[in-house]
Amino acid sequence: MKRIGVLSALPTWVASWVAEWALIMAAGVVPGVAFAAAQPAPESLPSSSPASSFGQLLEKVRGDHRESVRLARERERRFAADKESQARELAAARNRLDELLARSAELEKSFGENEEKILELERLHHQRAGDLEELSAVIARAAADTREALSVSFIRLVLADGEAEEKLTRLAKTDGLPDLESVRYLWHLLLEIMALQGGSHRFQAEVVLPDGRLEAREVTHIGPFTALSRGRFLKYLAGTGGLADLAHQPGSRYLAAAADATAAMTGSGDESGGADALSDFVAAPVDPTRGALLSLLVHAPTPAERIEQGGVIAYLILALGLIGVLLALERIASLARTVRKVRRQKDTRELAAANPLGRVLAVAREHPDADAEGLELSLHDAVIRELPPLERGLGFLKVLAAIAPLLGLLGTVVGMIETFQAITLFGTGDPRTMAGGISQALVTTALGLIVAVPLLLLHTFAAARSREIRQILEEQSAGLVALRARHEAVA
Repeated sequence: MKRIGVLSALPTWVASWVAEWALIMAAGVVPGVAFAAAQPAPESLPSSSPASSFGQLLEKVRGDHRESVRLARERERRFAADKESQARELAAARNRLDELLARSAELEKSFGENEEKILELERLHHQRAGDLEELSAVIARAAADTREALSVSFIRLVLADGEAEEKLTRLAKTDGLPDLESVRYLWHLLLEIMALQGGSHRFQAEVVLPDGRLEAREVTHIGPFTALSRGRFLKYLAGTGGLADLAHQPGSRYLAAAADATAAMTGSGDESGGADALSDFVAAPVDPTRGALLSLLVHAPTPAERIEQGGVIAYLILALGLIGVLLALERIASLARTVRKVRRQKDTRELAAANPLGRVLAVAREHPDADAEGLELSLHDAVIRELPPLERGLGFLKVLAAIAPLLGLLGTVVGMIETFQAITLFGTGDPRTMAGGISQALVTTALGLIVAVPLLLLHTFAAARSREIRQILEEQSAGLVALRARHEAVA
């Protein structure tokens, strides 16, 4: 209040002067304060201590003004200096920007080129990956096929590696490309299998005998087709992985060839079981179906079993056939002896009562005075007496030849009846229920024809011999009658 009173007591011109300076100070201080708000605080600022008198206030205002002017100039100087620095930094930044833009253009160009290279490499990668996947599939399929082929072939018993099938199974189930060792193993295994299949070797194996016993034997194999032991054929058992001696062996000529092949391969002295020289060849039987034919042979019935399938009628047909054959052979032999005797009688004048022609000629000598007609009757009667021994058994033989196919037909009918009865009881779902009747039907028919055909041939041959003898007797009788008639005509 005291200061206000002092100001009020000043003259007007003083008051206006103070006001003007206050405005100037305000105009100079306020921009500085505003600029200071945006800039860091200056190192030295005017004192803010309060003035105790108007003179001190005036000095203070003047000092503050001078300080403010100094600070403003200092700020202007720093601003100008900062402007040049900012210009240099801006120029440097623009140069850096130009460099970065050029670098960016180079990188974009390189990026585009790299993208093209990446696309090309990806295409090449996919192509090679596809080739590798295909190769992997081929290797897996080859391993699976090899394992499947070994599982049904006795070649697996000859392989040096007993775990070949397990390794092939793992290789067939490998995901992705297998390792090089596995591929090399498959390659070597295939070469070994090819070598074994292309030759014959000997090896030791346990063989299942027909009575069920196991026996260790030396086995000789001929490629993947035939396995032989002691001159007999062996069958590979895929289920157990062993060999079995066939209960039903092939014919004798095949067994003889198997024995010769086994002996030749055993005595050759070669570790591979082959011949010593290329010029040494041995005929050996092989099963091109790799055991299928031998398997069928096991189930094929023997002739005795087939006859048994025909039942009682089959045995009856065979019995009649045996009787007929024996009778035919006896008749043919007897007639053959008679023919030889009759032919000898024709060439001599001495009469022999041991042959039909001799007995007929003896009748002519017994009636030297009989006329031609009487002699003819006597000779005709003698020839008729000789015919029954010559034709004995031929009628019965002909009947047997006719009965045999009829019995076969009877067996066929009986077998079909049994077949239809089986169909009525069990239906047609299981063919084995009808096998008995069908077997009987077919076997009896075949046996009937087998018996009838040779019996007919034997009967024809025996009848021809009998007719030959009868013809000779009739010719000789007719000649004697003609001679007697000629003598009568001359007398």
